[in-house]
Amino acid sequence: EFLLASSAADLVASGVLKLRVTGDRTENALLVTEESVTAVVTVGDSAAGLGSDDEAFVRTVTDACRTAFEESEQFALRTPALSAVRASLEADLGSQMRADFDTVLDSFREAHPGREPLDEVTTSLLVAAKNDVLLYDVSKWGEDVGIASKATFSRTKSDLEENGLIE
Repeated sequence: EFLLASSAADLVASGVLKLRVTGDRTENALLVTEESVTAVVTVGDSAAGLGSDDEAFVRTVTDACRTAFEESEQFALRTPALSAVRASLEADLGSQMRADFDTVLDSFREAHPGREPLDEVTTSLLVAAKNDVLLYDVSKWGEDVGIASKATFSRTKSDLEENGLIE
């Protein structure tokens, strides 16, 4: 999910979010705050939280989670930060290209909250076609910013042409 991952990358870049990964299997999904611990329990499509605000228990869980976090490896997102995508899009391909890209992303958010009907490569190519940007230019930009390889852009462009969406 490009929008989610690129927004998370922005948070990582700004120091607001830290992601870690471990090979250890965890027993429960937990939501831990300074005041409470909630175990997330899922059954089928339903989920509920079982919580405790017992100070000693919360402190024990918090300490254990902090230790596990500090001992784990930093997780590197492969998706570029959305702010970097937008800035490079405007710098490399123009302000109209960026404006149209943002319009498409915003329309997805409004029409389909929580899901992306088009991926970032398809979106970039459709917006590039609208703005008469060459495949070479948009694929070079996309590869440079870390969205996808030139080959991925080329394959996606061929698919869009075969389906009559661009020419």
